[in-house]
Amino acid sequence: MAIDDPLSALEVLDQSDERQRSPLSRFRKPLLAIAKLLGPPGTDFAASAVEAADAWLNGRPESNIRDFMNVFAGEMKYSTAKIQKLLGENERQRKFIEDELPGLTADALRRAEQCRVRERVARLARILSHAASVGAADGADAIEDMMAVATRLSELDVLVLSYAAGEYQVEVTAHPQEAQRAVAARAWRRVPAKINMSMSEDEFVTVGSKLESFGLATKVETGVPWEPPVFRPLKAGSRFIEYVQSAEGK
Repeated sequence: MAIDDPLSALEVLDQSDERQRSPLSRFRKPLLAIAKLLGPPGTDFAASAVEAADAWLNGRPESNIRDFMNVFAGEMKYSTAKIQKLLGENERQRKFIEDELPGLTADALRRAEQCRVRERVARLARILSHAASVGAADGADAIEDMMAVATRLSELDVLVLSYAAGEYQVEVTAHPQEAQRAVAARAWRRVPAKINMSMSEDEFVTVGSKLESFGLATKVETGVPWEPPVFRPLKAGSRFIEYVQSAEGK
């Protein structure tokens, strides 16, 4: 690029300004107004609030990407041999890695930058690493959907889904001929005790409804209208758990 090219020089300046511009810049005025409304009278709360928000927004993406890469590298310690073997034996998976995984990687990194909770960043990394092993079987669209869901579920949501899927499989295996609603009810109602944490019935129902809204579970009619609702994990829920679990010990 020539120094005396004015258009090129302007482009360089614009790019430099964009790199230096805080991600908070477009929110500065409303943030100041909100901080002034919330801050105690006679304090400089507004300015300190903007500084804290600016530091958080500037530091979070880099920190999240580091966390993502650390988790991904850790998962690869348990998956690399399997992936290399697949590349030599499975043409469909090889093409998936070549054609689909780069785009999914960019999507995972973009989502990771915006996460507020570190464990959700870790879920994204685990989904991507698992996709490198088996992604062709589910397809890029399904994996993209899993990534979107991974950033919306709390730790409790994932824990309930994991135990619900496990208990349901135990019941189905033990009672393959029994009515589905009875099997699902027993499995679902065992979950709070398995989690071993304090959770009200309302919280439990809320989690079930949330999982249903993401297509990971479905409500089952028990035939007893006054009993709390029961939810059965769907195949998509079991697959989601498979993707977000660590490769260690698999």
